Amino acid sequence: MATVFVRSAMFVTSADLSSSMRSSGRVPPLAGSISIVAAGLAERHRFVTFPPGMMFGETAMLDGSGRTAAAVTDRASVVHKLEKTAFERLSAADPKLGQRLALNIAVHLAERLRGASTAWRASAG
Repeated sequence: MATVFVRSAMFVTSADLSSSMRSSGRVPPLAGSISIVAAGLAERHRFVTFPPGMMFGETAMLDGSGRTAAAVTDRASVVHKLEKTAFERLSAADPKLGQRLALNIAVHLAERLRGASTAWRASAG
């Protein structure tokens, strides 16, 4: 499911208990951009900004434990949403496609974990 959001739209909050992941797309001629922020603070703290084509929210989709941050559009953006139940149906209907998508999610999570580990080691001195 794709949804178009205008600039500065907060469309995911840390209170969401959703079991879905999202991916940013493009609204021609603007490039979509999504920032993941700590919500609820007097000033928003930006953790990361994702360019078009990046997925986010996959951890909440996989483990169902809810969101850990909020997502805000930096520019007009198209956001594609994949519910866990839709992922499961897709995997049952087309096991190879489901396996490929699961592998892409795993690689994405591994890259983010490596980045976090590198940042943690750098900050430790």
